[in-house]
Amino acid sequence: MIPRTVYEAEHEMFRDSVSKFLETEVVPFHAQWEKDGQVDRELWRKAGALAIERVALQEAVAHLQKALGLTDQLPLSAERDTLELTIREQLNAAWAGLRGWAAEEIGVNTAAILRLAKSQRNAQSRLLGLWWMWTTTITQGRIADSLPWAQRLLDEGGEANDIDLQVFGPAAAMVTRFFLGQLDEARAQAD
Repeated sequence: MIPRTVYEAEHEMFRDSVSKFLETEVVPFHAQWEKDGQVDRELWRKAGALAIERVALQEAVAHLQKALGLTDQLPLSAERDTLELTIREQLNAAWAGLRGWAAEEIGVNTAAILRLAKSQRNAQSRLLGLWWMWTTTITQGRIADSLPWAQRLLDEGGEANDIDLQVFGPAAAMVTRFFLGQLDEARAQAD
């Protein structure tokens, strides 16, 4: 592929989305449609559904990434970190909707969220970051790797006396231990 320098991230994301759609929804059926003399109506429904699902999220990701780039240009300060944290939390939501929780981008972004939440002493962002890291890890099928994140949710919930962490920690530990086949431990977390 020829590198293009005039396009920004949203252009590349749109092109990738169209390419994947064509590969999965058009190319395999093209010969039959030529033979039939028409394109299957279902293709248009799928194309419409893709547009509804993806366009706003792609734009959101592109705009939030642009915002991060601009934030990087600001001098280091607590205010800058607060702004970056807010942008990254929104970016995680957009990435999850666009690519699913297992997307590599979520893990990378969440590591930054956890770093910023720690430096800002932001308990709510820490909770979200731990939960997101557990979620992205377990949805990638890395069940054993998700256990330390569940344990951090448990430990930090107890230390902070935070009711949300005290609920999410046992839930994450229960699910992880269940999928690891540790049924007694899973049951103990459920109690």
